[in-house]
Amino acid sequence: QREFPNLVEQINGCGMMLGIITSLDKSSIQKLQKSFLKAGILINVTAGTVIRLLPPLTLTKEEVSHFISTFHQLLSKME
Repeated sequence: QREFPNLVEQINGCGMMLGIITSLDKSSIQKLQKSFLKAGILINVTAGTVIRLLPPLTLTKEEVSHFISTFHQLLSKME
């Protein structure tokens, strides 16, 4: 949120379920979702602009690192 204040408005969550509220339009969020899928990461988009993350309980540190680096890389391209 601090690194991408123009794109990420708020992050909410409970446990491992997270909702990342973005300021992206529908077209941009769909492109982002497809880019994540190409990187091997499945995300869900709800309410048109919220990236919902529901990782499995077997999530590894490597998978978290992969998500964070991919997320950073993809958002950097959108700024």
